[in-house]
Amino acid sequence: MSKETTVQLKNVMLVKSPFQQEQMEKPVDSFVGIPMSSDSPFVEIIWDPVRKNLAIISKIKKESFHFLPKLGGNGAPLPNNDKNSAAMMPYQQERVLIETFHEYFISDKKDIEAFLTAYAFNEDFAWKAFLAKK
Repeated sequence: MSKETTVQLKNVMLVKSPFQQEQMEKPVDSFVGIPMSSDSPFVEIIWDPVRKNLAIISKIKKESFHFLPKLGGNGAPLPNNDKNSAAMMPYQQERVLIETFHEYFISDKKDIEAFLTAYAFNEDFAWKAFLAKK
């Protein structure tokens, strides 16, 4: 017997949210999508105004390796004693297998519009204005 899976549409609320990256002096206007139901297949939806794409964080999990700061006995990052790389990485790092959520990125404007039209239930939110900004 096969188990059918149905995706609930119109279950994400779009809200204005500041967006900031490390190299930016101050945040810029953006929006995020918050799932309003536990049945939603997403953890979060984020409009990236710098790259002009929609990032979708799904509930699908995957294991992947990431470099994380190596911690000492007191929980603080251990300093990097290698003189050649200390300027780039002030702390020691270790490669750790961690479980993360799978991410999708949509960059085509028509595909973004189709996606948000299908999932966002607050149609009065002016998300199209964010897509139009240069």
